[in-house]
Amino acid sequence: MRYVKIALWALAGIVLTVVFLQNRWFFLDERAFRVNLYAFKGSSPELPLFLYMALSFALGFVVAWLAGLPARLGLRRELKAATGRVRELEAAAPAPKTREPGRPVLDLSESAPDPEPKT
Repeated sequence: MRYVKIALWALAGIVLTVVFLQNRWFFLDERAFRVNLYAFKGSSPELPLFLYMALSFALGFVVAWLAGLPARLGLRRELKAATGRVRELEAAAPAPKTREPGRPVLDLSESAPDPEPKT
């Protein structure tokens, strides 16, 4: 599955590169972003269009990261509580039995009866 992911990402990168190279004139065309609100009028400096696209992508990434932040913080709190509970249970549990050196970990010779010989 790892190689499939790598191949798909490589394919996506190649496709995006081809689209960019075939449409360089569009992406490198410099435009100004104008805002005309009732109380505010303004414009940005003329920048290539791909920079506006990259800034929009970055802004969307930041907004999505901030939207997921409360869930991540809640999960972190839950994980700390669960880890504390596991430590409590481990401290309250009896110590595991140790085996004598040279004895197998699972010794069935003492607990299992000898099989009856077949005649």
